Amino acid sequence: MNHAPNSMKQECNISRNWFKALMLSPGVLFAAFYLVVWFSTNIYLDHTFRNNLNRSFSSVAGSRYQLKIGSLGTGPELNFLTLKQLEFVPITSEKSSPPRSIRIDKLDIACPDVGFFLIRPSWAEITTRMVSQKLLYRCGNQAVSMNDEPGPAPAYRRNLVQRAGED
Repeated sequence: MNHAPNSMKQECNISRNWFKALMLSPGVLFAAFYLVVWFSTNIYLDHTFRNNLNRSFSSVAGSRYQLKIGSLGTGPELNFLTLKQLEFVPITSEKSSPPRSIRIDKLDIACPDVGFFLIRPSWAEITTRMVSQKLLYRCGNQAVSMNDEPGPAPAYRRNLVQRAGED
């Protein structure tokens, strides 16, 4: 009868050893590491990157539009940015008619470097400028489709128009 408690302890130790082995297996460690990177990246995107994107968009758009972002994140593949509840509010000094804002529910932007933003802040800066330019372009296209006043043409288009007018 004294033998029964020892066998219970051995069974308990065996199950603990299996659990330790499972938790320290490469597959579980990789999955845990990936989840930590994914959650950290999404937290960074929704806070720091969003503030930087708002500042960058303000400098690119000048005094034409203000950007409001509901949420910003990435998918499980870490290869694109997802911006939700985007709103481009035209900035005008006219008080008589309120400006019509442009709303986009969800916008995915290809960005294969998202997973490296935490370790390479310079990539985040470059991507911020690129995304700001894409958002301004998208905003201009939406304004044209809504029969609103479009923003100014990109520099290469202005040059083509000027050259055509000189001939």
